[in-house]
Amino acid sequence: MALSVASLAGIIGKEVSEIIEIFDYAGIHIVNVDTPLEQRHLQLFLQTICKLDEPSVGSKITKLENDVKVKNRRIFIDTCSLLEDECPKFLDTLIPLLVKHRVALIVPKRVIDELEKHCHSQDKPQLQKSARAMLKRIIGLQRLGIIQVFGDETDNFADNVFISVFSKYRVKYRLMLITQDNNLAEDILRLNHSKSVKGYPIKVQRINKNGQLSSYTITDESG
Repeated sequence: MALSVASLAGIIGKEVSEIIEIFDYAGIHIVNVDTPLEQRHLQLFLQTICKLDEPSVGSKITKLENDVKVKNRRIFIDTCSLLEDECPKFLDTLIPLLVKHRVALIVPKRVIDELEKHCHSQDKPQLQKSARAMLKRIIGLQRLGIIQVFGDETDNFADNVFISVFSKYRVKYRLMLITQDNNLAEDILRLNHSKSVKGYPIKVQRINKNGQLSSYTITDESG
């Protein structure tokens, strides 16, 4: 299904009027916000959105860019972070950086499976609502190339997928995980202390109450 200005607004996290202004800036006049957009118009929109200076989020984008160093990392996100209340606000800040550096946010298929499961949580209406909204946004961002979904039906649970992927690819890429799960965060960070396998330092962060990122540190168990 093609994206329209109306659906694009929800995916990007902006008002319809803001999307129209961006298209106007790019030299494209929008007549009907429900008309499907051509792929070339979407690409031009993504290029334009990076050029615009938005004072309301500019400082947040700069801080996030310094914290994450998007250009040089493969960034993964966990289910619990996608369902965090401040995740939509965080994505609003992250998306321009991903577009600017032509980097995709990576979501394992097992995370998508978990979101789909929560979409059917009849006994938890708020969780169901959040999962449905986030899944819809992920599908739209995937169409724009801003999110990349990887994995297949043979994959284990999401946590095991993260540990396996990070163990294997830390020797080749600079990896980062966004998760609210303290235990998973510690397991991933401990890979940095592996004596048998050397690789790039792994970074693990969580979405905080301001819609920004905070770092984890490993608990000292030496007593």
